[in-house]
Parts: sequence; C-alpha cells; structure tokens
Amino acid sequence: MRPWPASLALAALLALACAPMVSAAGADAASGGRGAAASRSGAAASTLALVIVGDAAIAAPARDVIGAYAQEHGFHVIEAREPGGEGDRRPDPRPFARKAAAVFYIEAMPVGATEVEYYGNVSTLYSVQMALSAYRSGDGSLLWRMPAQSVDFTALNAREKAEETVEPLLAEIGQELRRLR
Repeated sequence: MRPWPASLALAALLALACAPMVSAAGADAASGGRGAAASRSGAAASTLALVIVGDAAIAAPARDVIGAYAQEHGFHVIEAREPGGEGDRRPDPRPFARKAAAVFYIEAMPVGATEVEYYGNVSTLYSVQMALSAYRSGDGSLLWRMPAQSVDFTALNAREKAEETVEPLLAEIGQELRRLR
C-alpha cells in the first residue's frame, strides 16, 4: 500500500477537523441561529464542576474518583481549586452557573500532622476533616452533603485513602447525577 501524498493527508486532516464546526454551523443556520445557544445550555446541563478546597494531596485524588465516575455516566467535568481554600466560608457555586448544572465541593481541611516511625523510617501522618457537598449552581441550593469524616494519610497512601473515603459514596453521588439530568 502506497502512502498518501502529504498534501492529500493534510487536506483529509483539515476536513476531519472542520467537520464538527461545519455541521454545528449548519445546525445553527437550520434552527434560525438558536443552535449554538441551545447546545451551550445543554452542555451546561450535563456539566459538573468539581472544586477542591484545602489539602490538595488528599482532595485531588478524591476529585479524580468522582470525576471519573461522572464521566462514565455521561457528564462533562470541569475542575477548579477554591482560591484561598483554607477558610471557613460557605462554598459559592454561583460563579459556575453558566458553566455547570452543579458544583461538587471536595473539602479536606487540615487538622494536624504527626511524625510516625516504622521499621527505621519516619513519615508524616496528616489528618484532615474531609467533606463532600453538591450545590445547584444556578441558585446555590444544597443538593447533597456527606458529613465530615476524619481521614489520616501519608504522602505514600494519600490516593488510596481518598479512594477509600469516596468510593462508598458513589451510589449516592450517582443518584444526584441522575436527578440533574
């Protein structure tokens, strides 16, 4: 089989890259210009924002588990980190109103740290209070909340501890995702 000439390969790649834009423009023209706005609002309806607050070493892996679960169930996921996320203020989902249907907050508020010795090694055992909550982004109403629970972890097992904390909650999170549809 002979390779394609470079110009033909480039033309095929451009055609593939432009096809979604052309079909979206055609759909927009056919609907009298309403297609783009409708697809944007539909995209927001199937989009979740996942925001981590506090200790990213444990909150980020928890966000990854929830994000993967949401994507498996057909949701588009956007991620953010709460600026200055160490405070006690109430989460504000309203800035996400045009981008996502709901905002899930993964909060890991540091409680303390202890040096631990084992088999001649020393590690730091970190303690956080981890909580999950979901809010409707349009009006800020609470959809779901997991009570805060203590999670102890080291740098070596942060991902594992985050998964152990979040995975039992995936069924409840799934119920919330179905309610958002």
